[in-house]
Amino acid sequence: MANLLLEKSAVASQRDLSRLLSERWYASIDIDTGKTEEGNSINNCNDLFSIWKSDLHAQRESENNAFLEIKVMCLATRLLAEAKPAQRSRIPASPLDAALPDHAPKAFAMITSQTEWQDIQRDPNVAHWGDVYPITRIDKESEFRTAFYSDGGVQTLAILGHGDINGDSWDDILVAIKDTVEGGDYFNLRLFVLSMTAQGQWEVVAEY
Repeated sequence: MANLLLEKSAVASQRDLSRLLSERWYASIDIDTGKTEEGNSINNCNDLFSIWKSDLHAQRESENNAFLEIKVMCLATRLLAEAKPAQRSRIPASPLDAALPDHAPKAFAMITSQTEWQDIQRDPNVAHWGDVYPITRIDKESEFRTAFYSDGGVQTLAILGHGDINGDSWDDILVAIKDTVEGGDYFNLRLFVLSMTAQGQWEVVAEY
């Protein structure tokens, strides 16, 4: 989130995250709210939350990818600012390992059509991300960021933070997934709150 702001802002504590929500972005964005032709110009996360609805988009189509990134980062910042310290944890030390596709929920998969998604939801043989499309290559950029390649698709997973996000005392992690296509212009960005069950299975607490 700090990288999207007009002025550099250090983050050293959870209190700093709350402060970021009111700080100005590097540029204002005109939002199509469906109420006026002019749209609604916003330049910080709190402005965004004041008009929030699930289908908000930028008035100019060329700004939609940037706006999607800002929406996800605002949500992530607010979730982490409101998280409590976890009392217990089942989260592995290195969640973004090569085995993740075989254990992560199928909701992680990059699906570009609603029809395909409905078919996958109904398929009893598809339980995990790796069951949808085989992962052919993995580029680990750091402990917190890894790119997973499938046939023509690239999914970059980034761990944004952790803590007790849903109030059950167990540790959760916040993961952003950026979906792109090699040589194409498809772009999507999703946010997941994940926990791990006593049986060692990843569980989606929330998806945005």
